[in-house]
Amino acid sequence: MTSDISPFLAVRGLRDGETIDLGFSPNRVMPGHLLERIRGADKIVSGLRSATADRIRTLYSGIVIQGRLHAANTLTAEIVKTLENAARDVRIAFAAEIARACDEADIDFHRLRAEVNTRLGRRDRSSADPTSVPSGGLLVPTIGVGGHCLPKDGILLLWRMMAAGAEAADSLILEARRINDESPGRAGNRIERLFGPIKNARIALLGAAYRPDTADTRNAPALLLGRMLARRARSLKLHDPYVRAEDARLAEYGLAGAFTNDLNEALADAEIIVVGTAHTVYRGLGFGETLGPPARSFFDGAHLFLRDEFAGQARVYEGIGKGRQAPSPDLAPAIEKAFRAVEKGLANEVGRLIEFLNGRYAVEEAGRASMENVRFLASTCATGCALDEPGPVIENPPILGRLMRLPALAARVSGEAP
Repeated sequence: MTSDISPFLAVRGLRDGETIDLGFSPNRVMPGHLLERIRGADKIVSGLRSATADRIRTLYSGIVIQGRLHAANTLTAEIVKTLENAARDVRIAFAAEIARACDEADIDFHRLRAEVNTRLGRRDRSSADPTSVPSGGLLVPTIGVGGHCLPKDGILLLWRMMAAGAEAADSLILEARRINDESPGRAGNRIERLFGPIKNARIALLGAAYRPDTADTRNAPALLLGRMLARRARSLKLHDPYVRAEDARLAEYGLAGAFTNDLNEALADAEIIVVGTAHTVYRGLGFGETLGPPARSFFDGAHLFLRDEFAGQARVYEGIGKGRQAPSPDLAPAIEKAFRAVEKGLANEVGRLIEFLNGRYAVEEAGRASMENVRFLASTCATGCALDEPGPVIENPPILGRLMRLPALAARVSGEAP
């Protein structure tokens, strides 16, 4: 917490409110949308003293020209910063669970997703438009979750509570991280189930970055998938138009020798094409046309295309959530209930965390965090972090014959397990 640095600075003659002002203003930027988010996203400003928060507000008022500036104490600001990413990680993990079940049953996840989000009143365009950023209730799972923030922020949010002996097995946030960490390996296994053993196959993996149209490879799931495919396949070529061949993570994952910036080289003799990152440039390559590259099989791991774009050609098109069957009428209502169970369970976990942090670190009333304020500030995030109110988890229905891990955990921790 920001206040922890005060004693360290004080022994060096730096005292808050006298020689320095201690405050915190978490970023809400996104690679590829940096300037847009700096100018237009709402921003939280906080200080150990209200006067500091006011000074930070003045500093940013000439920079954040379209978004709003929200003042908070430092404890609240730090909770909200990590919560926004942790909550999105949970929602991605829930979508991944549903997509895995749909893939096993050959059900069109994206059609189901549109129905669920309509029921939730949280629709977006992402299922019908792969170029649109997912923002609805049920998100779009891919080969995994990467980047600097989402893989770590849930752990940062909880680590003081965990260090004090809290049971990690009771955390939806940590279970979601485990689910998302499994995704690259599950994608690799699915490729083999769909296309058969790949030990004699030449594979082109398109995309090494974790985000579309960037060169950012931090915790990129495509690198994990690439390492797995390189070990199993006859050969692997990894292509990315933005990542440099000297990127240290390519060597870290043993993929430097497989990497190329030359797309023609990557596709020249590929029998299986796998999309790992939804770079815009890949959409214009004619993969859904007869004249496209000659690979016999195509695995869309980033929801870059729609199945209809591959209709009428010999190439086999598969991917994550690309089933052929329409969902049954009772499936969307069941998933809506499961989604609400997870949202309620997450709110319960955040409520317990706030109580713990207030008891340990809020010396004065003005420094306490409240669930009401955390929920409001989180709702101002551009990613749509709409946190539910704490309360009992009423229902946890089976989905396609089995209980999903996150709803089951939410119910168990809330004392409402079936």
